[in-house]
Amino acid sequence: MRIIRDLSTDKKDLSNLVLTIGNFDGVHLGHQAIFKKLTQRAAELEGVSAVLTFDPHPSKILRSTASIPLLTPFEEKMRLLEDLGIQSVICIAFTADFARLTKEEFVEKVLSQSLAVKELFVGHDFAFGFRREGSLKFLQEMGKDRGFKVNVVDPVEINGTIVSSSLIRRLVQEGVVSQASTMLGRNYVITGRVVQGYRVGKKLGFPTANLLCANKLIPAPGIYAVKTVFKGNEFVGVVNIGTCPTFDREGLSVEVHILSFHQDIYDEMLKVEFYERLREERRFESPEALAEQIKKDIEQTEKIVQI
Repeated sequence: MRIIRDLSTDKKDLSNLVLTIGNFDGVHLGHQAIFKKLTQRAAELEGVSAVLTFDPHPSKILRSTASIPLLTPFEEKMRLLEDLGIQSVICIAFTADFARLTKEEFVEKVLSQSLAVKELFVGHDFAFGFRREGSLKFLQEMGKDRGFKVNVVDPVEINGTIVSSSLIRRLVQEGVVSQASTMLGRNYVITGRVVQGYRVGKKLGFPTANLLCANKLIPAPGIYAVKTVFKGNEFVGVVNIGTCPTFDREGLSVEVHILSFHQDIYDEMLKVEFYERLREERRFESPEALAEQIKKDIEQTEKIVQI
């Protein structure tokens, strides 16, 4: 899959371009429905399937507060798009100047002149241009005038609820990872570097890997049944997200106890796939009482996560 960052110098092999546009944070089932139609149509036209997306995420430019943590940071999103058969990703630097493009300028300068789009696939709630003033109706009218077709893809619903990135973020923030995973079409994942921790788990008989996860939405504090992946090998694990109140710690941490695992993995990357939230984090009367509860968490996890 090609990643194109400069359209002024790298537009080769983009003939019969079949395009979709968006941030696609999460690459959830709704996004996947768009990509499926997109790749099928590109194959029929013997053209190129492509995604136009933005880096950094527009929230970093448009919001006065800190940008939202992402479900899928850029590299993870690129891997998912490639797995779904996308041939090219056109990554536009989202700047304050780009955000000020009018709806007419976006169609004329980006879609028509720069890309010469053949067909466009967008979601039911797609809007674009300065202050999102460009509607689907406007886009379809401009497409007729500029020679490209606009296809609108219906939303995906689960039990009557429309799948969306904002809903999945809320579910993750509330710790409802099983529902979030259903809407993603895969387990929710975080990947982080193993860093030095407090070594409390080791003293209790359950050594943990302390993860540093940058620019990634972390689930709500609690205890989770997970699968961990280290250098392609899969292991059952239990994750504690929180402050470890039994030991009066400060600051949120992500600590993973990996079952039947005895390697030194400091400074290595570890992938964690969430299956289910087991319980809330809470204070125990003693380290021994906490250790007994961890044993129960492991027993419950082994019933949930099968490798």
